[in-house]
Amino acid sequence: MSGAHGGATSARELSLCAAAVLNMLTRLANRRGECSPSMRDLVRATGFSCNSVRKALGKLARAGRLTITPQFGEDGGRNANRYSLRLASGKHA
Repeated sequence: MSGAHGGATSARELSLCAAAVLNMLTRLANRRGECSPSMRDLVRATGFSCNSVRKALGKLARAGRLTITPQFGEDGGRNANRYSLRLASGKHA
């Protein structure tokens, strides 16, 4: 669900999985509000399925709570996404 102010959601509007994912990303984030945990690490840390975590990340991104930046290695292979958390004001942490 979207809030009345720019699509941001309150903690009450997050699913249990989305809240767990957001909490874990917040704990892992550096001072700039960025982290790059693997999907496997997020699944393991939250106890939710890969599909549930993936959906939660998409919902959090659509709600403006974070941005997801795909990362690639020098050989073109996929690395863990970078997650940039956003403050309630919409600015990056």
